[in-house]
Amino acid sequence: MQSPFSADPIQPEKHRNHDQSSSEADKAPMCAIHGIAMLPVVDLPPGMAQIAKENPRAWDCPQCSAELMGRKTREIHEEFDQKRINEEQQRRQVALEARIGAAGIPARYRAYSFDTFPAASDRARHHRDTLRSYANSWRRVSKQGVSVLLVGGIGTGKTGLACSVANAVMREHGGTALFMTAYGAVRHQRDAWGRKGKTERDALDDLVTADLLVLDEVGTAVGTDAELAMLFEVLNGRYQDQRPTILCSNLPIKDFETPKGPRPGLEAYLGQRVLSRFTDDQSFTLTFDWPSIRGADL
Repeated sequence: MQSPFSADPIQPEKHRNHDQSSSEADKAPMCAIHGIAMLPVVDLPPGMAQIAKENPRAWDCPQCSAELMGRKTREIHEEFDQKRINEEQQRRQVALEARIGAAGIPARYRAYSFDTFPAASDRARHHRDTLRSYANSWRRVSKQGVSVLLVGGIGTGKTGLACSVANAVMREHGGTALFMTAYGAVRHQRDAWGRKGKTERDALDDLVTADLLVLDEVGTAVGTDAELAMLFEVLNGRYQDQRPTILCSNLPIKDFETPKGPRPGLEAYLGQRVLSRFTDDQSFTLTFDWPSIRGADL
C-alpha cells in the first residue's frame, strides 16, 4: 500500500510542464513601448493584436491592447457625436429655410444684412448700428416687446434695414418673422371672409403670433375706416402680447405741406392711439432724412 506521503508519480510530469511554460514565458518578446512581457494571442478581434512577424507565434502587449481599445472606443463615440451634430445642423438648416420661406421677405432682401446697407452718412450709419444693436439684443427686445417706427423718404433704405433685422432674427436667433405691406396685412384678413377652413381669428393670429412683424408701406393704399380698423387690430394685438413690430412709412409723423396743399401725416393716418404703441416698452422712432440711396453699390 502506498504511503500517503509517497511521491506522486505524476508530479514530475507537472514540474516538466511548469518548467516548459516558464521556458516559453521566458521567450516572450518584450513590448518596446511599455517594457513588459507580451502575451500569446489567443482570439482577439481583427486589428487588436500587434504581430511580431519575426516570431512563429503571435504576441500582444496587454497595455497596448488596452490603449488601442480605448482609442477605438473614443473614435466610435466621436463619430457618433459628429453624426448627431451633423443631423442637428441639417435639421436646423431645414427649419431655417422653412422660416425664411414662410416669412414672405421679397427675394431682393432675403440676403440683406447690416453689412450690405450702403450707409453714406454719419446719420445713416447711426441708424444702421442702432438697428444692428436692436437685432443683437433680440432676447431682451422680444421679451419687452420693443417696436420700431422707421419714417423717411422713398429709397432711403428703410425696407432694407427692416429686412436685415428680420433676417438676423431668423438666422441668428432662431425666431420667426413675417414681412407684409400694410395693404397685404389688411387683404390677408379680408380674404379670410370667403376662405373655407380659415376664420378671421386665424388670419389675425397669423399676423399677431410671428416673433417679429415688418409692415412696409404704411400710409399707402389703406384708408377706409374698416381697413384702418383691421390694421389697428393687428398692431394692438401685438402690443398686448408684447411682440415687436417694425413699421416702415414714407409719411412724416406730423401733417406736412406739398405743392398741392397740406397732407395728413402718419399720426393722422394711424391715429394717436396706434402711434402711442411705439413709445411704450422702450420702443423708438428713426427718421431717414437723407437722399435716396437706390442705385448705390450694395
